[in-house]
Amino acid sequence: MNLNGEQWASAVFKPVVLVIASGKAEALCQKNGLQLAQLLKPFGARISRGQDVVRFRTPNQGVKVVTSYGVQMVSPEEMNGIAQTSPASLDQILRHYEPGDNRMCDDVSEISDAARFFRRHPDPTPWFTEYRLQLHKSLGFAPHEFTEQPIGMILAIASDEEAPGKKLAHMSAQGNLPKPIAEGFLDSDIPCAYWILHDNDNKDTTKATELLKEIEKRYPVSCKLITLNSGKPDEPVEDIWKSYLDPSIQKDSKRRGQYLSADDLKLLASTVSEFVLKVLNPHLERKLNILNAEVNHARKGLSNTIKFMFGARKSAKQGRLHSGTGYDLKSIEAKVRQAADFALLISDYDTAAGHYRIAKSDYQHDKLTKLLAGANELHGLCAMLVGGVRNGSSYIENAIKWYQTNADMARATRATLWAVDAYRTQGISLEAAEILKRASERESHFPGGSQLRAALLLEQAAYMYLRPSKQGVQIRKYAFHLIMAGHMYHKCRYHRHGIRCYKSARCVYRNKRWFHAQDHIDYDLAKHLSQLKDTKEALKFFSSSLDFVANPNPFVTGLQKQKDIDEYSPADEKMRLANEKQIIKYVRAGPQQEQPPERQAIFFSDLKTLVDKAGEGGIPVPRLNLPLVLDSEVKVILDVGCTISAEISSLAWSSVLFAAVPLSDKEEIVNKPLIDRASLAAKAKPEDRFARMGEPVKVMLQLENPLHSQLKISSMRLISEISIDGKKPVTCSEELEDDHFTRTEIDLNMAPKSFSTVALSVTAKRTGTIYITGVQWRLNQNIIGSHAFNLPSELLIKSTSTGRKKAIRKRNASLEVPVKPAAALMDVELEGVPDVIYHNQIISCSIKLMNIGQLPTGKGVQIKISHPLFMVLTSMDGKVLEYDERGLVSVDLEVKPGEETTLRMWLRAAKVGNQSLNWMLRYSFTDDASKLQYRVAYLTKALKCLPLMHLDISSRPSIRFSESDSSLVLANMRNVTSKSRSPLALTIKLEHVAMISNLFTVSKFDMDQKYILQPEESHNLVLRVSEGKESQGSGQELYDRKKRLSTVPLSTEKTDINPAIWKLLGMEGYLKTVELKRKIMLNPNAYKNAGKELFEGNIKDFDLLVCWSSTNVDTKTPINGYHLLRDQTCLNSLHSKNSSACPLKVMVQHPQSIKHDFSSGRLRVPTKIQVCNRRDDIAVSFIFETLAPTQVFDSITRSFQESKNHSMNARYFWAGLTSQRIKNLEPNKQILLEIDAVFHSAGEYNLNRFRFSVDMPGVGIKHFFFPLQHLISIENASRQ
Repeated sequence: MNLNGEQWASAVFKPVVLVIASGKAEALCQKNGLQLAQLLKPFGARISRGQDVVRFRTPNQGVKVVTSYGVQMVSPEEMNGIAQTSPASLDQILRHYEPGDNRMCDDVSEISDAARFFRRHPDPTPWFTEYRLQLHKSLGFAPHEFTEQPIGMILAIASDEEAPGKKLAHMSAQGNLPKPIAEGFLDSDIPCAYWILHDNDNKDTTKATELLKEIEKRYPVSCKLITLNSGKPDEPVEDIWKSYLDPSIQKDSKRRGQYLSADDLKLLASTVSEFVLKVLNPHLERKLNILNAEVNHARKGLSNTIKFMFGARKSAKQGRLHSGTGYDLKSIEAKVRQAADFALLISDYDTAAGHYRIAKSDYQHDKLTKLLAGANELHGLCAMLVGGVRNGSSYIENAIKWYQTNADMARATRATLWAVDAYRTQGISLEAAEILKRASERESHFPGGSQLRAALLLEQAAYMYLRPSKQGVQIRKYAFHLIMAGHMYHKCRYHRHGIRCYKSARCVYRNKRWFHAQDHIDYDLAKHLSQLKDTKEALKFFSSSLDFVANPNPFVTGLQKQKDIDEYSPADEKMRLANEKQIIKYVRAGPQQEQPPERQAIFFSDLKTLVDKAGEGGIPVPRLNLPLVLDSEVKVILDVGCTISAEISSLAWSSVLFAAVPLSDKEEIVNKPLIDRASLAAKAKPEDRFARMGEPVKVMLQLENPLHSQLKISSMRLISEISIDGKKPVTCSEELEDDHFTRTEIDLNMAPKSFSTVALSVTAKRTGTIYITGVQWRLNQNIIGSHAFNLPSELLIKSTSTGRKKAIRKRNASLEVPVKPAAALMDVELEGVPDVIYHNQIISCSIKLMNIGQLPTGKGVQIKISHPLFMVLTSMDGKVLEYDERGLVSVDLEVKPGEETTLRMWLRAAKVGNQSLNWMLRYSFTDDASKLQYRVAYLTKALKCLPLMHLDISSRPSIRFSESDSSLVLANMRNVTSKSRSPLALTIKLEHVAMISNLFTVSKFDMDQKYILQPEESHNLVLRVSEGKESQGSGQELYDRKKRLSTVPLSTEKTDINPAIWKLLGMEGYLKTVELKRKIMLNPNAYKNAGKELFEGNIKDFDLLVCWSSTNVDTKTPINGYHLLRDQTCLNSLHSKNSSACPLKVMVQHPQSIKHDFSSGRLRVPTKIQVCNRRDDIAVSFIFETLAPTQVFDSITRSFQESKNHSMNARYFWAGLTSQRIKNLEPNKQILLEIDAVFHSAGEYNLNRFRFSVDMPGVGIKHFFFPLQHLISIENASRQ
C-alpha cells in the first residue's frame, strides 16, 4: 500500500471490537474456512452510512470528518498474542511474498526510469507493507497503551446452543475476557452486541426466534438473529477476506466463504455497520468527552499550572501495575493517556497531541521510560500530522532513544516509520532514506535488533533514494543500498530476496564505469544462485563476472568516496580493500578493463568448481568471453594455400598483366607488392565470391586473454550451417560431419594478458551455401564456451538521382559463402630459398608445383615476378625461360591430380636490405561444363640481404716502360659486414676475374688467391688491361651485347659460368629491352619510326666480373658471389685517344735504403727521372719542376695547394736543376732528368714531389701529378 502518514495512522489506529463466539458458533463459521472474527474483518474495515466519511463530535465542540473509517474485529486469541514480532511470522511473510520471475529485477538503469517504475509498481515491496501491518498488530494490546482498548464487544452463540443465557453470562464475565481486560489494564465497561447465529441447513427457525426473544428480555440492546450458510458450494464467491488475513492463513486450500450467499454478506455488513454507527461511535464520543472534561479539570487551567509548577508532586505510580500503564485505571494519569489515545482513534490529532504532552510530563516525573517512549512516539506522530514533519521529528527521535534504552527495537522501528511517512509525504525522500539507514544500523548493532529487519529497512532506504523528490533521484545510492540489503538478506538465508536486490542494482551498474561494483554483483549472484541449485543462471553470471568486451565504456572514472567503499567492501571479505592505493587499483577505467589478479582467480576458481560439480561431459556457459573473440577482426579467407580466391583472382591478374617491369633495385620499386588486396576486394563482384567443394573456408580470429592467468583452450572449432540445393540450412553437427562437411579443431594455451591469432576452417563436401555463425571451444575440459559472430555492417557510398553522395548501411554477408563444384588446385612451394642471403651471392633453388585438386590443370603456366633483378627461372634441362613483352614467363606444362613438377631458379641478392619477393602464377583447368577456367596462385617470401663485401675500381695508365700500351685497374675489395648487426671476419677466395670488352683484355698483374679481411678492412686487386688485338676471347654473346670475354683463372676449377647466371648478371639491361618492347606493344605509333638503335645501349670500354667464394661462419655453408661492374672506362688508355690525358709516362730511379752518419753532415742522394712520350702521333713539350716545401698536392681536388706550414713530406729539399724545359720530345722517345735530394735526418721519405706542366695541343698548358709513391728509407749510421 502506497499510503501517506495520515492514511497509515488511520489504517493502523482503528477502534477495536472484541468478537467472542461460542464453540458451536465458531463451528458454524468454520464451514467457510474462517473464524467469526475473521469473517467480520472485511465488514468492519469500512463503515459508512452510504457515504465515504464518518463524522465525530470532538471534545472541543468541533466536528471531525474521518475518511475510510473502520474498526478492527479481533478475537480473544489476538488480544492474548505476543507483543513482539516473532521470527516465524516475519519468515512467513517473506516466504509468502518471495519475488517471482517478473519481479526479480526492477529494470531501472537510468534516472528517467524511476517515474515509470513507480507507475508500474505503486507498492514495490508488498512484503514490507504486510510486515508493517503485522508489526503494528504484534505490538498492539500492550498494557501501557489504550489505542487497542475495545470500544465494543460482539458475543455470538449458535441457535441450537444449550443454556444460552448461562453461556452468554460466562462469556461476558471479566475473568473470562482477554488478559489485558481481565487484569485491569483495559476497561471492561464497554457496549456489547448479542448475536444468535443460525445455520441455513436447518430450515426450522422457530427455536432460533424463541431464543432471540429470550435474549432480548435479558439484553434489550443490539440483539440480532443472523442466518448464515445460505449459499451453494458450487456458486462462485469473491474472496473478500484475502487482504485481511495473515500470510500463514492465506495458504489454506479450503475455499473461503463457499457457503455464504450474497444475502448473507449483505446481512453481515448491515448488522456490523448498524452496531458500530449507532452504538459504538456514540459511546466513543461520550467516553472521550468525559475523559477530556476530567483532564481539563485536573490538569489544565491557571491554578493547576501553578500547583504543578511550585507545589510538591506526589507520584500516583503503583508497583503492582508497573508492568502495565504504571497507574490505576481510575487515576488521572491513566485517564490522560486514555483521552489521548481515544482522540487519536477518531483522528483528532490536535486534541491528542495536547494530552500526550501532559502524559509525557507524568511519565518523566515517575521515570516510566517505556511509557515515556510511547507517549513521545504518538506525540510526534500527531504533531507531524498537524504541523508538519519538522514539528514532530524531535519527539520521534526522543522516542527512539527511550526505546533503545529499553531494548525495544521493534517499537523503535515503528516510530522510525512514522517519521519516514511524514518526510516522504512532503517530498523529502532523501531525509527519509537517511532515517531508514540509521534505523537499519540500530537493528544491526543494538540489543534486541534483527538482521532481517535491518535488511528490510535498507531495502526501503534504497527505494526512497529512487523516489522523485525535491533533491532529485539518487539512482546510484539506490543501487548501492540495494546491494547492502541483498547482502544482509543472503546472511539471513533469504536468497530469493537477496538475488532480487542484486539484480535490480546490477541494472544500474551494468555497462557503466563502476566495474568493481559490477564484478561484485555478478560474482555474488552466481555464488548464491549456485547455492539454490540454479546452475543455468549461476553460469550466466559467472561468465558475466569474467566478461570482457572489446570496446567498454571509454569514460575515465575517478576514485569512489572512501566512506562508500568502506561500507561496500565488507560484503565480501576476500575483496576487502586495505588503503586508498588499492582502491585506485580496483576501480578500472579507460578503454581496457583491468581486474585484479586475486579477484579473477576467485571468480574463475568458483566457476570451475560449479561446472565440475554439475556433471561430466561439459556444460555450456552462456556469454563466456574467455577468451575474448574480437568481432571486428574476424576475416573469412577463401584462399586455399597459395591459390587466391576467385573473388579477386581475375582482377589481380589483370592488374599485373601489363604492369611496368621493375628496372632498378630501388626499394620503393622492388618491395612494392604485385597486388593490393584491399583495393581489389573493393572492386570485386559479389557473384565472384565463392568456395570450391573439397576446399576449406578459412576464418581468421583474433583472441584475447584478459585474465592474469593462463587459459587452456581445447577443441576450438567453428559453428556453421550448410544449405544444400537451396533447402533450409542445417546445423553442422557431428552426425552430418562425414557426409556434408569437415571442420578443423585446435588446442592452444594463451599466456596471461595476451593476444593470439588462430585460423579455423570448414570444408564443404556438397555444393550449396555455408553459413558461419560462431565459434565454440572448451575451457579446462568441462567448461563449454561459445561466441556468436556479430560483424559490423558495411558502409556503402552511392550516388542519388540528384548527384549527391549517400551513405547506406548494408548487412555484412561475409560469413555466407556459396560452394561450387570441385576444380584443379595448384600448391606452390619454394625449395632451397634461404631466409638470409648476402649481397651479390647467387644460389640455386627451385619452385615446386603440386596439383592437390580433383581436376588436371591445362597446358601452360604464366608467371609474374616482383623482383626480376633477383631471379632467373630455367626448366629442369637448364633452358633459361625468357620474358615476353608483357614481362611474363611462360612454361608449357600440365599437372594431373596428385602429380608435381619443378622449375629451377637462380637467385641473386641484388640489393642490401629486407626484400619481399612475390610470384604470381596463373594456371587453367576445364570444369564439368567443358568451360575453361583460370586460377591464380600468389607466393611471397621475405628475404633478408646482408652486406658482405664491396668492390669498386679505378684505372690509370701504366707507368711501366715495358708495358707502354697498357693500363692498370685497381679493384678495392672491402669487408662491409660492420653495417649489419653481426660483423664477420671474411676469408675470401678469388675464383677468377673476367673482363667483357671488344677493346681490351685483362691479365694477371699482382694479386693473391686467398686472403682474410677483418670488418672494414680492404684489399687492393691490381689488374693489367691491354688492347684486345691478341685476345683469346670466346666471342660469346653476353646479355645482348656482343663482347669478347677474357678471364684470369685463379684456381684449377672450371671457370665457365652458367648461362642462367650470365642472364642474371645482365638482367638490368635485359629488362630495359623487355620494358621497351612492352611500351611498343601498348603504343606502337609512338615508336613506328624508331630504328634498331633503341635496343643498343651506350657501350663503354669494358665490364669487369669478379667471381669469389667464402664461408658463412654461423652455418658453415659456402657462399659463392659475383661482382659485375658494368660500363667502366679505362682511364688514359691508348685506345680512347683522350686528348686531355697526360701523354707522359714516368719512372723514378733511386736507391731504396741508405745508411748515413748525419753527425758528419747532410745526405745528398742522386735521383734519375726517366720521362717517355707514350703518344705515337705527336711530339710533346713540357716543363719539369720540383714542389716547394709549402706546396702539396690535394688528391681529392686533384690540384696543388699552398700551406702555411711545411709539409710533413717536405723534410728534404731538391738540389740541382729543379726546373727544366723540354721541347718537342718525339713520339715514343725518352729523356733522362737528373736531380739530387738532400736530407737532414733519418726517416722514410716519398720522393714524388715534382710535377709536369705539359703543353697540350688544342688545350694549352696543363699540370700533371702522378699519385705514386717512390719511397726511400734512410738510417742513421751513428746509432748502431
